[in-house]
Amino acid sequence: MRFSILCALLILLDSGGKCKSSDIDLIVRFGDSLYAQKQYKNALLEYQRAYFFSDGELKSNLGARIGDCYLLENDLSSARNYYDSAFVHSNIGSSKTNHQFSKVLCL
Repeated sequence: MRFSILCALLILLDSGGKCKSSDIDLIVRFGDSLYAQKQYKNALLEYQRAYFFSDGELKSNLGARIGDCYLLENDLSSARNYYDSAFVHSNIGSSKTNHQFSKVLCL
């Protein structure tokens, strides 16, 4: 696992400080694989890294994924904050509704 994280960091450093969408996609896929393995804390770190460099609908989707990780880690306050962020960055009405429903789970 450390090797994978090191590879992701090297890719980001090799880009000269600029993060391309393909780099973000790689980080998100790595986060997804960690999430699938129920390594929610590690997935959270990858999603947060991608979140920092993203915008628009991708930022909304990542906010929801981060919220899911926090929810599964029982950090309800942080989950609510990221579901709110997902709602704000979403441009799609149905996604906004889903983010609001996810937030309700944290109450």
